[in-house]
Amino acid sequence: MDRNPPGRNPRNRPFLIAASACCLFLLLATACPDRDLCGIRRTPEAWPVGGYYALFEAAGEYFYVWIRSVEGIARIEEWLAGNPQAEPPGIPGGPIELDPTFNPGYSYRLQPDSVSFGEMWIEVCDARPCYVEEDPEGWYANPNTWCPWAARVQVLWDCSNGTGSSCGAPVFVAGPE
Repeated sequence: MDRNPPGRNPRNRPFLIAASACCLFLLLATACPDRDLCGIRRTPEAWPVGGYYALFEAAGEYFYVWIRSVEGIARIEEWLAGNPQAEPPGIPGGPIELDPTFNPGYSYRLQPDSVSFGEMWIEVCDARPCYVEEDPEGWYANPNTWCPWAARVQVLWDCSNGTGSSCGAPVFVAGPE
């Protein structure tokens, strides 16, 4: 009679440890998003119809904002009428929603109908895009408002005549810094 049942044989221990480690790795790899891909510049898969659509960069992380609010559109149009290469439109901000549409690579976005631009925001709403992505539900609960202080417009499209598959050529592209 064998004193060691099949799963308890000391000679099987290295195999069991390796198999357990492999299973744990596969579980973590499929359960956790690849944090190294957060914030990379992505190409939109869909385009909005109406408003403006902007690609921003903040602390080396890229994100998109669809701007449909009356205040946001007015600020963008005022900015475009001036000298956009010399002066940024301000810091985008507003409440977030747990809807990734038009913000590829993230599980949230700024609410398009509430986006505004400011020179100053309260500190509690400042965060890198990937920091918010680490816990979007928590950020949505408190403080809900997001205003990435380091955000700078990289590309801007006028989507007032957008088709859903394109907004045409950009109306602004940032120059080299």
